[in-house]
Parts: sequence; structure tokens; C-alpha cells
Amino acid sequence: MQAELAEGALDVWPFGTGATVPLGHEWRKHQPGRTGIWTYRLQLPRWAGDDKDVSLYIPRAGNRLRFVLNGTEIAAFGDLKAGHEDFSPYPLLIHVPAVLLHSPGTSPATGDELLVQVAGDSRRYTGLSTVWWGRTSELASRYTLRRLFTDSFFYLILVLDVVFAVVSTLAGRVLRQKSLFQFGITSALGAVHYYFWRQTSPDLPFGTWLFVQDLSLAWNLLGMQLLCFHIMGVKALWLERFLKIILLWCYPVASALSVLELAGWPKFVATNLLNLGLTLAAFVVIRQAWKHRNYVNVPMAIFSVACLPAMLWTQWNAWVSPAPQAYEQLYLTPYVRLAYMVVMTLCLMVFLLRTVRAQQDSQQILEATLSRQRAELTHYYEAQQVRLRTEALNAERERIMRDMHDGLGANLVGLLGLVQSAQVSREMLLTEVQDTIDQLRLTIDAMESFDGDLASLLGQVRFRMQPRLIQAGIALHWTVADIPETVVIESSALAHVQRVLVEVFVNILKHSAAQEVTVQVLHHPETNHCSITVSDDGRGFDPDTVLKGHGLNNIAQRMQAVGASVLITPNEPKGTRIHFTIPCGEA
Repeated sequence: MQAELAEGALDVWPFGTGATVPLGHEWRKHQPGRTGIWTYRLQLPRWAGDDKDVSLYIPRAGNRLRFVLNGTEIAAFGDLKAGHEDFSPYPLLIHVPAVLLHSPGTSPATGDELLVQVAGDSRRYTGLSTVWWGRTSELASRYTLRRLFTDSFFYLILVLDVVFAVVSTLAGRVLRQKSLFQFGITSALGAVHYYFWRQTSPDLPFGTWLFVQDLSLAWNLLGMQLLCFHIMGVKALWLERFLKIILLWCYPVASALSVLELAGWPKFVATNLLNLGLTLAAFVVIRQAWKHRNYVNVPMAIFSVACLPAMLWTQWNAWVSPAPQAYEQLYLTPYVRLAYMVVMTLCLMVFLLRTVRAQQDSQQILEATLSRQRAELTHYYEAQQVRLRTEALNAERERIMRDMHDGLGANLVGLLGLVQSAQVSREMLLTEVQDTIDQLRLTIDAMESFDGDLASLLGQVRFRMQPRLIQAGIALHWTVADIPETVVIESSALAHVQRVLVEVFVNILKHSAAQEVTVQVLHHPETNHCSITVSDDGRGFDPDTVLKGHGLNNIAQRMQAVGASVLITPNEPKGTRIHFTIPCGEA
């Protein structure tokens, strides 16, 4: 399709530089995503300058171009029919060979004819801006300034995005901060967008290249907004859900349909939904900053809102404005976004410093609380230890007093009765005195701690009782099985066992008339018990019919107090057998 746009040119061209030819571009406004090749024919006035160093300056054109002056091609940017190149982001400065210019007074009298062919491939920004015609030395300054904002700024933004992405990701991993990871991902998406946007010959297929650009930019903008919510502490779940729906569903699907040339209107709708979401987010951010004014919320709100008019300005020029110069307006979003990223970096640093300081304060409070609780626990533990020691001493005192009352006291009372009796024999008196001495020794032995060692206690009892048994003509057979060192019995239980065994041996000496006594000690690991069996060959008695005296009751009570059991049975063929079962523990 050819379009002669000479009627859009100025009727009178002033001499000198700076003359412009405003071009109509209704074709782009009606179908902004259209694919095709358009030819513009411009009738340029004769160059009246003294020198022939003239150039054409085009602020913006796309995607691929070809310039023909007076029938001769003077410049070409890409292949018009290739469909995989894009020069639209960059300004163009084209030197015009002097030999192709018509000299004054020669035909044609109408001046020089310039044909500009422009190719478009479903691009939103495909068209031709105002064409400048003048001296190269003066147009070059315009071109250089425009190139600075379109080319150099791209590299600056790209480098900063890469630095932000790497540093934030590493810092997020070290500090375990989710916000740093999110900022790193957002920066990486921005780097992807500007890396592909600066290319004139894309590394990817043209459709994929466009899709990646659109998607990375949308995700970058929404990611920054969501991060802004997090830093400022904004609670707007409904808006966050709305932005995430646009982020994950609407914009990717709409962009894919546009790139595949299946439908262009979904991308228009998704773009406006994106603008709507960011506009609502700006109002929410302003409200939050007004309610909670501080050195983080206020700058974040200012630059978050500043991105909005820049984006709307770009969208207005791309979709709405009928002005011929609208197409050449700078794409402001990258530059405002760069400032926003820098401010967000500073605010994020302040946010992290505040978070770290809050964590340090919490840590100090926690340490102070732990120190106070530790002191309270130490004091409570010491008080409990004092109480337990006091209770243990009282219990030990009561036990010794009971032992002295039951053993030594009873013996002394019996001894006193014998002394007062006129018919007491010397042998009976010696026996009672010996029993009293044994009880005294036993009371002294009970004050010794055996640390749960049953074998040591049995050795002590054997040491005390065997001489008396031998003196009475009673043979003692003592068998103790190997008891592991890990097997222990509580000290209080051992004291009761000691008293019970002595009580048994005293009863044997006084009443059994036995010739032999056998002691057998076994450990039963399957039930975690120890058993002690004492048997004699004396006269014996029937435990079911005999009247239980103080001795047997004392034995039963002591065993019951430590959770042990006692079984008294006749010993075959004669005598008595006493079997104790005592619970054990593990060291």
C-alpha cells in the first residue's frame, strides 16, 4: 500500500535547519497492530544553503526502513520483507549525498522527492515520526541527545537491573529475607525486558521476542507494585488478587494472542486492565503513606505515583492521540522506572535495616527475658534442692529414729527386763547384749550410702552377721549371681532391705535352732527385678497359722514401703524359706 502524504507537508519551507515535515499516520491509529509495508512520498523543497552537507533526522520509525531520494536509495535499515528486525526504538540520522540534490534552476522545479518505506509487524509502535531536514552539524546534536536517552539509557538500566538482581538474590539468601528475593526477581525481569528491547536483530524468533518483552515488562511493573505493598505494609488483599490475575493470566494470554496474530483486542484490554490496576494501587499507596508517614512510605508513594503518569503518557501517545508528533514522543516508562528502582533500593535498604534493628531489639528483649527466667529457674532449682535436702534429712532422721526405736530401743528394753529378772542366765544376758551391739552397728551402717549398689549392701550385712552365725554353730552358704553395674536400687530401698535381712538373721539365731543357712541372690533382667532367698534347716513354722509378731509385721511393712514383695514358705525337708523380690532400675 502506498500513501502520498505530501499534503501533510508545510507549504512554505524556511531556509536553514529545523524545517519539519509533519506526517499524518491515520493508518497506524486505526490498526496499531497491523502488518504491512507503507510508502510515504515527501516532496522536499530545494536546498538553498551555501553548503551541501545536509541530512535527514527521524526521531522514530519502525520496524524496518528504506529511504530513496530522487530515485536513488540512500539508506536502508534491515530487510523490509524479512520480518525479524526492529529499528523503531532508535533515532536515525541519514546523510544525503550532495550529488543527488537538484541544483537551483534545474529541473524538476518542484524540488527533491523522498520516498520512505516503512515495514510493520504487529507492533504497537510502528509508524513514522516527523522528518527533519537540515544541516548535518546542527541535526547531529538532536540525534545525539535522542540517542543518549534511547541507547545509552538502555545499557544503564540493563546494568543496574543485573546488579540489583544479583546483589538482592545473594543478600536474600544470606539474610533469608523474602523481600530481597522478590526484588531480585523483579530486577531480573526488568533486565530481560531491556536486554531484548535494545536489540535490532533479535536472538529469538520475532514473535517469541515480542512475547518475552511484553511479559517481562508487565511482570516487572506488577512485581514492583506488590513489593511496594510489602515494604509499606499495605493490606489490600482484593487488589493484590486482582493484580496477580492480570500478572498470571490476563496479560500472558492476551500477549500470546497478539503475537500469534489471532486477535489484537485482548492485549488492548489487558493493557488497560494493567493500567487500571496500577492506578488503583497508586491511590492505595498514597493513602497508606498519608496514614503512616515516614522516610520509607513517602518516597515509595511519590515514585510509585510518578510511574503512573509516565505510563499513561506513553499509552496515550500510542493508542489515543491523533497528533502527528505523538509517535516520536519518548517512551518515559523506562526512565521513571529507573528512578523508581533506585528509590526502591534505598527504601528496601532502610526497610531491612529497620527489620534487622527490630530483630536485634527483639533478640535483646528475648535474651533479657531468658536471663531473667534463667535466674528465676536457678533460684527455684536451688530452693527445690534445699527443700529436697531438708526432706531427705528429715526422712533419714525419721528412719534412723525408727530403726533405733524398733531395733536398739527394743533390745535395750529386753536387756533391761533380763537384768531386772532374778532368773536370767549369763548366756541369755550375753545374747541380748550382743543383739544390742549388732543393732547399734546396724544403725551406724545404715548411715552409710551404698549409691544403689545391692552387692555392697549384701557384703556389709554378711560381714556383720556371719561371725554371730558361726559363733552359734550355724554354717552360712552365700551365693550372689553377677549383677550388672548398671542395675541400681534406690538408697532408701536399700536401707529397708538391710534392716529386713538383719531381722531375718536375728530371728534365725533366736528361734530356728538351725544348723545351716543358705542365701541366694539373683538378677532377673526380663522383669528388671532382683530376688533374695534366705532358707534354713531349723524347726520352721507355718506362716498361715502362726501368730505374727512385731518382727514379721515389720518385715512386711518395710517391703511394702519400697514396692517389694515377700513370700514366707516352709523349706523342704525342714526349716523356713523367705523369698524377697525387689524392683531394680537402670543407672
